[in-house]
Amino acid sequence: MIFYSEPFTNRTGYNKQRKELCKQIKKYFGIDGHLRMAHNVIILQNKVGNKWINVSDSSYDAETYATWKSLGEKRLITLDLVKNN
Repeated sequence: MIFYSEPFTNRTGYNKQRKELCKQIKKYFGIDGHLRMAHNVIILQNKVGNKWINVSDSSYDAETYATWKSLGEKRLITLDLVKNN
C-alpha cells in the first residue's frame, strides 16, 4: 500500500501532513503505540506541471527540502508498504 499526503507549500503544512500520513499508516497496520519506520520510507515530491517528481529519498532530507518556498506545491509519499498477516 502506498500512502500519499495532501499537497502543501510550507514547513507548517509539512509537519501537519507528516502527522496525518503517520496516522494513516498506523490505522492501516493496526499500530497503537509509537510508529517506527526506516528513514527512507517517506519521500518528498514536488509538483512540476502535472507530474510529481521525487525531491528526496529520506525523511531527513524531506524535512529540509519541505521548507524551500521555491519548490511550490509538495506532497509526501511512502514506499509500497506490505501488510503481513
